Amino acid sequence: MHRKTGFSTGVVIVTAVVLAGALNITTFDLFHVDGRSMEPTLEPGQVLVVNRLAYGFQLPLTNGYLFRWASPSPGEIIVFKSPIEDRVVVKRCSGIGARGAVFALGDNGADSFDSRDYGFVPVDDVRGKVIF
Repeated sequence: MHRKTGFSTGVVIVTAVVLAGALNITTFDLFHVDGRSMEPTLEPGQVLVVNRLAYGFQLPLTNGYLFRWASPSPGEIIVFKSPIEDRVVVKRCSGIGARGAVFALGDNGADSFDSRDYGFVPVDDVRGKVIF
């Protein structure tokens, strides 16, 4: 006697898709470089892989960390929500400030809108660390 497996197969597929999507938005992200502020290290058009778990676990679509186990270190390339513009940017962590904030600078100082213009960036706004 054969059992109907259409419903259970559908549930498995939907569950797998939902879990894959959840892992994607909480663990790794792709970021497209669209400016020249990080030249010569990063070129416009380059696609970066960002480790979203490098500093802690963030709830998707929210600001802030549910759990934090590290902070950016000077020299690391980080991705964060700009404190001035409504967009995500990539810069190099140049220093750690008081009260959980980082000073982030572009490698191309002559063509970079960065912490020299808007000050320290809260660590809660850091989305992750560039790994590739």
